[in-house]
Amino acid sequence: MAAQVMSIRGDNRLIENHAASLGERLNNASVDEKRRTLNELGRLRHVAAANVIAPLLSDPSDEVKLDALLALKLTGNQSHLDLVRTLTSHPNESVSWLANDVVNNLQIYSDVARTRVSQIDVAAELPIN
Repeated sequence: MAAQVMSIRGDNRLIENHAASLGERLNNASVDEKRRTLNELGRLRHVAAANVIAPLLSDPSDEVKLDALLALKLTGNQSHLDLVRTLTSHPNESVSWLANDVVNNLQIYSDVARTRVSQIDVAAELPIN
């Protein structure tokens, strides 16, 4: 949360470091650990997380691919479109459907979108009272 608040104020160092440290957890991780980490990365809602997520689009596990797509939908921008497009014709119907949905979503974001967390993104992570 502190990293997201600092990003709102224009300082992305904490969020970039946090995304990188989450990325380190992905090395030699189990499918379950990858999926948990992808969920955390998606919650960052910052392009630094998208850059960590992107390599998992080619993971052998379709479950990991699906979670990577969901996380990328929350963090990516147009610079990630080509990576996602490779999955739009995936043999697994769930993967290809979600990849098409993510492509449609990312097309509205410029190449520099999500380089700062918005107050709306922070509020989305706060617990409901």
